Amino acid sequence: MLLAACLSLGCAEEPQKNLLLIVVDTLRADHLGSYGHTRRVSPEIDDLAARGARFERAYATAPWTQPSVASVLTGLYPSSHGADRLLRVLPRSANTLAERLRQARYATAAVVSHYLLGPRFGFDQGFETFVHGTALGPGRFSTPGVSARGDELLAGLALDERPFFLFLHYFDPHYSYERHPDAGFASANGAGRLDGKRSVEELRSLDPPPDIAEAAFVRDLYDEEIRFTDAGIGRVLASLSRLGLADSTVVVLVSDHGEEFWERGWLGHTRTLYDELVRVPLIIRSPGLAPRTVGDPVSLVALAPTLLELLGVEGRGFQGRSFASLLSAGSTYVPEPIYLETEYFAPGSQALRPERKHALIEGHTKLVEDRVSGARQLYDLAVDPHEQRQLSSRNVRLERQLSDAAARFASQRLQGAPSPVAPTPEERRMLQALGYITE
Repeated sequence: MLLAACLSLGCAEEPQKNLLLIVVDTLRADHLGSYGHTRRVSPEIDDLAARGARFERAYATAPWTQPSVASVLTGLYPSSHGADRLLRVLPRSANTLAERLRQARYATAAVVSHYLLGPRFGFDQGFETFVHGTALGPGRFSTPGVSARGDELLAGLALDERPFFLFLHYFDPHYSYERHPDAGFASANGAGRLDGKRSVEELRSLDPPPDIAEAAFVRDLYDEEIRFTDAGIGRVLASLSRLGLADSTVVVLVSDHGEEFWERGWLGHTRTLYDELVRVPLIIRSPGLAPRTVGDPVSLVALAPTLLELLGVEGRGFQGRSFASLLSAGSTYVPEPIYLETEYFAPGSQALRPERKHALIEGHTKLVEDRVSGARQLYDLAVDPHEQRQLSSRNVRLERQLSDAAARFASQRLQGAPSPVAPTPEERRMLQALGYITE
């Protein structure tokens, strides 16, 4: 690793690069200009992409927040880290990115705006400062709050003699969508039956389902939320530059998952492993490295070891292999198969049936298996990127690889996971409003 090499050459032991990790909840890659969106939704993110490495084929490990972010922070798949079902807690036996960097004498801080990523669920592990808010209820913690607290923490971290790790989580692209008239994407009059005020449950139960204009209106509202979030991210990046930290900080922007807009007859996430949910934007700007576009597929399970390598910090015990070499010219990186999974079960929710699926991507071939029914779907993403045409022939080799991966990661499950959290009535109402449970 880089740290060992540095020590052997007699250079300073103290890591000098900082790390700013920005996670934007529910952000589809194809709704960013840098990923092909024709609307000016994300100028700040697009500018970051122009200055860094933009990964065209980055994949979350799961299609919803808790297991996906836990994989980002631990370098483990959901079936191993254990925070793989709704209201499950990340075990204290997990060795998170914040804990590893704190052991390397980093100052660690986080601002998080999602109920499921709070201390109650174990996501504060390793952070000296952990600011947690929720998207709903009194004192709602939205993009301006995340950016303001992020700015405050940056100002303090700039005065600390230690390098820092700052984790910022933005929630606003998650349903429900609020209007932002300054963006001007969504019609003030709505569309058809929709006025922008329906709950996610009401949208899911529309009969007949939304027509083209109605679905487009919901996407427009989503784009307005992205534009609102993008401006907040720009504020933090400007602060980074104003404080003289931009040239010594690795900046990462990533999403935990995407969103379905009735492509499969449903609105939301958690249930499937199609690319609109699991292919996510990933941008890494690292000091001294030239901008580039990376076409190789990578998994967010490998993000933690990648970041440690970029920082020159030793790290072991990951289930993903660092892809840091892809940020430099002349890389000999050989992509690994991408493993995906969802184990979604909403306690006490009658309308949302349990989902157990996993998938494997090798090159451009993708195999998805329903672990309840045993049904399999095989796609060629090169010619069918929207996964509309199943291949008729079986792929026995991929099926075997998928089965082996599932068994291997399940057998490596962390010990010491506490019982799932029992939500209060108020928390159940919030989870219902967010679309995670249905009464």
